[in-house]
Amino acid sequence: MLSAPWRTVRGAEDACPETYSGPVFEHVWSDAERSRRFWVHLAILVAVGLVLHLARWGLVADARAAARPVREQLALLRGRLDALQPRLARARQRHLPRYLRGLEVQDQVRSLVEAESCFKQADRAAHPDQIRQRTAEAEALLSPALGAADSLALQLTHLDQALDQYQAVRSQLEAACDNALQAYQPLRQEGYRAEHFTHSLALLDTARAAQQRAARLSQQQLENQLPDYLAIYDLCQVALRDVTGAREGIQAIPALRASNEQRLQSFPRALEAARAWGPPARAAAALLEGYPRYRMLPAVEAAVRQLTEGDPRWARAAQANGMDRQEFALAARLLAEAEAELAQRRALLQQAIDRAEELRAVVTSLDGARDAAERAIRRAQDHLNRYRHNRQHAAESRLRRARSSLTNGDGLRTADPIAAFAHCRAAGDEAERAYRAVDTSPREESSYRGAPGGPWGGSWGGSSGGGPSSPGGGGFQSSPGGGGFRSSPGGGGFGGGL
Repeated sequence: MLSAPWRTVRGAEDACPETYSGPVFEHVWSDAERSRRFWVHLAILVAVGLVLHLARWGLVADARAAARPVREQLALLRGRLDALQPRLARARQRHLPRYLRGLEVQDQVRSLVEAESCFKQADRAAHPDQIRQRTAEAEALLSPALGAADSLALQLTHLDQALDQYQAVRSQLEAACDNALQAYQPLRQEGYRAEHFTHSLALLDTARAAQQRAARLSQQQLENQLPDYLAIYDLCQVALRDVTGAREGIQAIPALRASNEQRLQSFPRALEAARAWGPPARAAAALLEGYPRYRMLPAVEAAVRQLTEGDPRWARAAQANGMDRQEFALAARLLAEAEAELAQRRALLQQAIDRAEELRAVVTSLDGARDAAERAIRRAQDHLNRYRHNRQHAAESRLRRARSSLTNGDGLRTADPIAAFAHCRAAGDEAERAYRAVDTSPREESSYRGAPGGPWGGSWGGSSGGGPSSPGGGGFQSSPGGGGFRSSPGGGGFGGGL
């Protein structure tokens, strides 16, 4: 924007250029140009300063936003320390001093104060790097302090539980040991061998020893008429886990024998059900023999023969599961092997029956599937031919794939009817996709038709005597003389000859 004096001089100069020339005009022009440049430079400096200020403000805002999670840790630590200090004071009144050695919060409080100081410095800092540095220092102080506070809270909770429950845990341990023995003694009376319970009895002996030690500790008064309740509590908790393992081991032996008995009873029923699949599976395999790819008759015959003979492992498992041998684990393994092989044989018979049913359905509908695929291909080809003026690369590619699938189906018709049916179905589906892929946009008519009756009447560069033009050549509605637009007989100008 020019200043007012410069607009005046410039307007006058335009009106009378010969008057506004010489040193006076140049002096006026120089003053106006310097004034304009000053304001331009000042505006640029202000804009640059504003951009730098906004950029720095954004960096500072990002640094302060990144410090928010650390500030949340600060508030969390403050709250936990506020809760820990009264708990620690109560613990000094309840628990033995030996348990409270080293349980202090002074270090955590010191870390809290230092972290708060770092955040105060970060609040006063104006540079984003300083804010990030102080935030990192505060985080380095808060993370270990939070971990120490959590550990201290857990230790106080453990002490409270030990003091409140050490007598009850002793009683629970004694009752658990008695229950485990009560579960073991009837089994021995039923004839179960002691070797099945070796590990369980060892765990039970360990628990009994812990119970006796806990009883001795409870009689030893340390301070304030309290025993070493923390040691009693921890000892009984470990012993309770041992007793639980011992009881589970004791109960697992009769449970395994009972499970084996149920499987021994259900295996013959499953075997008879699988044998019933033999005749239909043989008939199905005989039907499949006409197709080399589907031949299953030898495998089916072998499976039926094995089912008829039975599995000797069943009898061995029954003997191993008896109380005279008591090889319960061996019986379970033999039964698992026999059941797995029985399932495989039954699956083989089922596969033969399913394959024969599928073959019957395919042979019945194969001709129809092929005819449908051919009709779909012809329909897609006719549809494509109607719009041949457009590019039909996608449709032509799909149509080629459809024909290829149909050809493959014809080749597999005798050897593999199921695969041939799948190829025919695929050919029909691909032909339908080719039909939908045809570009059906209308033909784009050119304005340069060059045919008789076109918009300009004649052809471009027509031969002598051709088209609607006269023998003279290729003009547009030209006269015999030449190639002009409605020219006279004499020449090639526009609208008249020479």
